Amino acid sequence: MAIWMTSRRALALGGLIGATLHPAAWAAADAPTDCAQSALQAVIRERYPFVSATLRPLDTAAAAARLGQPCTVHSVDKAMRREMDVVLDVADAGRIQRRRVSFEVSARMAVWRLPDAASADAALKPNQLEQVVADALAEHDAVPADKPMPAAAWRLRQSLPAGHILKTQDVVPADHVLRGDAVSVVYRAGSLVLQTQGTALSQAAPGDVLRVAMTGQRQPVQGVLETGRLVEVHP
Repeated sequence: MAIWMTSRRALALGGLIGATLHPAAWAAADAPTDCAQSALQAVIRERYPFVSATLRPLDTAAAAARLGQPCTVHSVDKAMRREMDVVLDVADAGRIQRRRVSFEVSARMAVWRLPDAASADAALKPNQLEQVVADALAEHDAVPADKPMPAAAWRLRQSLPAGHILKTQDVVPADHVLRGDAVSVVYRAGSLVLQTQGTALSQAAPGDVLRVAMTGQRQPVQGVLETGRLVEVHP
């Protein structure tokens, strides 16, 4: 599952894979306390701290994880899904048996929603967004609202309607220029400085080289984007 930046990487299992969980440790863990569920909850909490997940065993195989013997976590699913599995090595009558325990996953997280329609021509303001709780699996590419949004941190790539849940692909840093943006073009040649207007031909960040279409010119000019949508062109 792709949840914001962290969830696009493979699930980091850390020391859980191959770790032995003893009955005393289960009893100390958050309910429910069976071996497989405790391991899966620990992985989700560590890897997706902004998600609140509830797990429900899908079959009676979960009872195998409640044996009064130590068990070893062999593997845990690496992606957040509606159904996730934990594979255990369980000691039973002196033999190690491999058991797969499946869980139904319900996951919720706070996200940003636009209460009103918003345009892409300026940085977003904090009062243009509201926090709501959404299904983290259905809105897997939503921007998590686990932290307050810094003022004027983002701008939209395109105008969006009221009620839209903000996705990672919807926003860029506020100081970026998008294709079609009006920019100021400054020509510097010695002591001569000329300034005119043009249109950005691609997305760019401050410091990037940007091609700009100029009114009345067939060929675009190229310069370095500075802050404030200013493009400096040198001969």
